[in-house]
Formats: sequence, structure tokens, C-alpha cells
Amino acid sequence: MIRGLAALLVLLVQLPRGSLAEEGPLPPGAVAQPVGPKPEDPPLVAPPPVCGPQDVFELQAFLDGVIQATMDDKHIQGAAVAVVRDGKLFFSKGYGFADASRLAPVNPQTTMFRIASITKAFTFTGVMQLLEQGKIDLNADVNHYLDFRIPLTFPQPITMHHLLTHSAGFEERGEKSAASSPDKLLDPREYLIRNMPARVRAPGLLYAYSNYGAALAGHAVEIVSGTPFGDYLAQRILEPLGMRHSTANQPLPASLEGFMSRGFRYADGAFEPQDFELINDAPAGAMSASADDMGRFMLAQLEGGCLEGRCILQKETVVRMQARHFSLDPRLNGWAYGLLEMSRNDRRVVGHDGALRCFHSLMALIPGERLGLFVAGNTDTASELGWIVYRQFMEHYYPSPPRALAPRLDSLALSRRFAGDYLPLRRNYTTWEKAAGLLGSLQLAVENDGTVVLREGARARRFVEIEPMLFLQQTGSDRLILREDERGEPRYALVESDAYEKLRLHETPALHQLLHLVCALFFASALFSALVNFLVNLEKKVVFVQPSGARAARLALGLFALLAFVYLFTFLLVVGMGRSGATAIESGQSAVLPFLMGLASVLGFLVVVPVCLALVAWSQGYWGLLGRLHYTLVALAAVAFVWSLNFWHLQSYL
Repeated sequence: MIRGLAALLVLLVQLPRGSLAEEGPLPPGAVAQPVGPKPEDPPLVAPPPVCGPQDVFELQAFLDGVIQATMDDKHIQGAAVAVVRDGKLFFSKGYGFADASRLAPVNPQTTMFRIASITKAFTFTGVMQLLEQGKIDLNADVNHYLDFRIPLTFPQPITMHHLLTHSAGFEERGEKSAASSPDKLLDPREYLIRNMPARVRAPGLLYAYSNYGAALAGHAVEIVSGTPFGDYLAQRILEPLGMRHSTANQPLPASLEGFMSRGFRYADGAFEPQDFELINDAPAGAMSASADDMGRFMLAQLEGGCLEGRCILQKETVVRMQARHFSLDPRLNGWAYGLLEMSRNDRRVVGHDGALRCFHSLMALIPGERLGLFVAGNTDTASELGWIVYRQFMEHYYPSPPRALAPRLDSLALSRRFAGDYLPLRRNYTTWEKAAGLLGSLQLAVENDGTVVLREGARARRFVEIEPMLFLQQTGSDRLILREDERGEPRYALVESDAYEKLRLHETPALHQLLHLVCALFFASALFSALVNFLVNLEKKVVFVQPSGARAARLALGLFALLAFVYLFTFLLVVGMGRSGATAIESGQSAVLPFLMGLASVLGFLVVVPVCLALVAWSQGYWGLLGRLHYTLVALAAVAFVWSLNFWHLQSYL
């Protein structure tokens, strides 16, 4: 009985603004019936095609089906959606629970979600406001707006334009981006200085998404305005737009704590509530907001920077912000200022997605239709929720005519040169974080009919060539371009706004994984051989018959093999911990990383001993031919293992 009443209560609360309840008010701008001729009007002979959602009830039925099915399939605890159109909130609704322990359902008006990287749209809106005031020049050296300096690694300085288009040339750096508790949050300036990534390419050449770049832009806003970042957003964006259930401050203000959804981790058939996620690069992803508040932000972006008579940007600035400013190829999606082009089905779309451990979100704006879509989920399994809703929304309301794709063969020989392993340009090159590439790569294969197949883990996408070196996804709308470098070598695979770099043989994760496996077998054989030798000699009571040099050689190699096994076991243990282990390392709260780095350094020094003793073994004739050959092979395996650790920057020489 109580459960039944609780379920009924949840159902009533979850009815959207503008729900099917007869007494319930429609959301602002919602219509009760489809737009079009009334029943008493004469039918039109050939009604013009109508795109986009026209009826709030039809939209609700569509979104209910897509979102609920995805939540059931992906095991998502709670979600929210908001759709704006023609200057008004057209529809919003909450699904599931914000806090299951209190039977608190998601309320689109008040329930706050971490919107993660969608924060960047707010950060860069702040940059554009300062641009309007003449306080920031997008093409000036960004060092002019900072209280520390970015090194001049290349002749070209990094500008705000580069930060806004993720083309500054920074490597990826995630260490210490998370904080385990409020008292562990770093001062913005301290974080930016201590965790500055290397500049690995000249600015303006290639795209590589950068949280650090966004955090740098946010710090510039703070310095130029003289206002702490969170307070600046509140005063200049959130309050003018009436976003009362939104903040970029961490931890949450006391007045908003009760509105925050819990984040959940789904494991073993149960939802485990998680603590509030804290990040040090706040301008890159710290905001929390309700779905309705995000609707208000989308309306400002779609209506020339103004909402209900209050403006955060001039119309010309909004147009400039949403225009394309960087692309890897004019035929692919690129970057506006802080907004990613997500164009689909011949409609230009800009927006952003966001992801933290337990929160995932997506915002899509169609300026030409004055329409915006926001979706958020509160579970670690919700990473695909926003994209699924977005893709199905576009196919349902803005469909494109089917295309007949026939493979071409005129570029087959050229495209086959691009077959191989790739890693994204957004990766680390100079620190231990480079080792993330060891976990896998993207494989590009070219079939006999010219079809290009991209495989990344269990996911496979097939592309058919429609122009020379331009490929279209067979069952989607993604486009792929294969591009050579300045020397004419096959180098890049560009998939919309994602860029991948072809690896040379010695750079491929598969080679290093195989190398580690082979080395482990050799190390095991060395330990087994040493153990057998010890037991045999012990039984015959001739332990000390061998020359001291031979015993020292076996001891050194056995010690190296043992430490290498400890290293491999610990590394696999960290990988097996999944996201929790990575988070502990990122927040600097894990002792595993310093242990691994230190052990790898010991192995780097220790490898010299068995190599030298292998030469001694041959000159002194230890053990016999097979014994010396085995010892030499294991010593070479040790060298190869240390080289691999050094290649992935897993050694720390203190």
C-alpha cells in the first residue's frame, strides 16, 4: 500500500511542466495541440513539410520513450531534459530519482546536475563579455591577462583565440584535476602553475581538446575582472538570466545543497551513491545546474544574448561566438568559441557535452531553428544518454533523405597506406599520463571494396568514400578524412572534430603489450631456473660449488625479474580498479603512482647489472652454452622492458 502511494506520488511529481494532467499548466511557450489547421478548417491539399517539435504532448511521448528505454538499458538512476524553442521553454521533465534513499524524484526546475564541460560555454561567455568591454583582445598573447607566464616554447604565443578553439597546442594533463575533499581543493593559480602541461605543437595548427586551456581562460577572466571566477559567473550570467538553481562554486553554497542530485555508481545490480565531485580546474567543468536553468541559458544563446529584457551579450557577439573559428577541414565539424559544432542532417548545430565520474550531460543548439536541447544523467553509466537522445531527436524531427552509398575504388591504394593504429591528438606526451595509451588504440583497416573500418574497443564504424579521401559513415552521419603530413606520409584520421594520429610501429600499444607479455615469460623462466638450480644444489649439498660470479649473476637477474613481476602485478591491479583507481591518482591521493614510478626507476638502474654480468658469463664460461644463452635472452628482455617503461614515461629519476 505504502509503496503504491509512493509510486503514485513520484509519478505525479514527475509529470512535466505542460503534462497531460488536465488541471496542470502547460510550460511557458507550450502548446496544447499540434500547430496546424484546426479540425474545422478545410484540409490543405499539399501541406508544407514541418520540422522540429510542434506539439508538447507528442514531444513528451517521444522523449519518454527514448529516455526511459536508455535509462533501463544503461541502468541510470535519474535524468532530466529541457527543450526550448522560439524564445520560450517548450518542454522539460525529470526522470527517476535525484536521491533514491529519500524517494526524491528529479524535478527539472530545481534538481541540480553537474554539467561538467558544458561549464566551458559559460566560461567563454565571460571571455566574450570582457571582449565587448575592450578588456580582452582575442589575438593578444594570453600572458597579458595572467599573473604568471606560459613559457614561449614556440615563436608564436598562445592567444585567447587559441584557448577558445582548443588549438593552443597543449598536451593532455589530468593529474590533480580532482580533489578528494574541499580542504584539498587547490588555489586556481597554484593549480595552473603546478600542473602546466607541455606545449607539444605550435598554436593554431591542430585541434586537441584541453581542460587546462579552458581553466586558463577562466583564470584570465578572474584576473581581468578582479572577481573570483564563481562569483563572476553568478553576477554576470546566472543572476541576470534568473538561473536560481545553478552555481560554479565548490563546495555548493548552503542554500543550494538541498537541490543537488546525488551521483551514483551502478555496480552488481545496485546504485551506490557517491560524494560530490570536486575538481581543481573549475572553469573547465565545475558548474551545477537544473534543466530549466539550462533552458534559460540556451534561450539567451538563441535569442541574441537576452532573456526577459536582460542581456548578457550583444547580438553581434553571440553571432561571433557561435560562428566557426577553427576546423581541421572545411568539410568537417569544427569549433566555435567554446562551442563544438555538432551539425547533423544538414542542420548546423553547436553545443557541448560534459562528463564527470557520475554525471553526464549534453547541450545542443540549432540557431537556425531557435531550438535548444539539454539532457543530463546522474549515473556513471549515463555517458551515452545525451548523445542517444540527440541523435534520435535529430532523426525524428530533422530527418535527412536516405543516401545510397556505393564504395569507390579510385583511392584504394592511397587509403590503404593509412591502415594501422592511431591515438588521439588529445593525449599526454611527456609525463606518466602518456601510459594511458597502453590501454588501447584506434585501429583503421581498409577492405577490398574501399570501405574504411574504424575499431575502438568493441565499437566499430564503417565509412564509404564519397570524395577522394572523404568518407561518410554507412549507418550514421560522421565524416572521415584521411590526411598526409607535410612530408607526404599518411598521418591523420580526422573524424568530425576528433583528430587521430597514426602511430609508428614502435609506438603502438599492441607492440608494447606483447613485449610486456614476452618479457614476463622470460622473467618467469629466470625465476623458475633459479629456483630449480637452488633446490638441486641444496639436495646435492653443493650450493657453494658455483663460482661467486655465477651466483651473483643469477641473483642479480632473479632480483630484477622479481621486481619486474611486482611492477606488472601492481600496474594491472591499478588498471583493474578502473575509474576509482584513476580518480585516486588524479587527485594525488594514491600512493600507488609514486611506488610504481620509484620501482620503475630502480629497474632502470638495476638492468645494467645483469647486462654486464651476461658479458662476464660468456667470458668466464659459466653454466654451459644453453645456460649462457638463456641468461643473455633474459637480460635482453630486461633491457626491452626498461626501454618500454621509459618510452611511456613511467620512470622517475629523483
